[in-house]
Amino acid sequence: MVKAVVFDCGGVFVVDGVYMMSEAVSIEFSLDYESVKKFFIENFRRMFVGDFGEYVFWEKFKNQFNVDASIEYLSDKLHGYYTVHEPVKELAIRLKAAGYKVGFLSNSVKEIADYAEKGYKINEFFDFGVYSHEVGVRKPMKEIY
Repeated sequence: MVKAVVFDCGGVFVVDGVYMMSEAVSIEFSLDYESVKKFFIENFRRMFVGDFGEYVFWEKFKNQFNVDASIEYLSDKLHGYYTVHEPVKELAIRLKAAGYKVGFLSNSVKEIADYAEKGYKINEFFDFGVYSHEVGVRKPMKEIY
């Protein structure tokens, strides 16, 4: 008998803004998209396990690609790409109302998780959750499960 349902956050419950942001900054600052995408993927993987936060990420980005923009601007732009998938949110609400325990498992970055919690109050939809940056491992590492 099913007692709980666990959602992935990035790309399922919440739109994953990483690829949209890498494309947007590539266009805005006339950068090679593949290089930017590779930078984002490699560094987000490190942020997912808490190696460093978003401020350090943007400093590294600005230095590597010689981008003249404030960290606040870049951070706000990235956060703006993270929105809730409404049909998935509605499913979580229905499951919880039906008596299921509803949780999430997320490869996460502290600042983006904080933004989603504050802006979209995602914790209201879940009984429990695991953020990778808090536990130091990410999916698909078996330890996170």
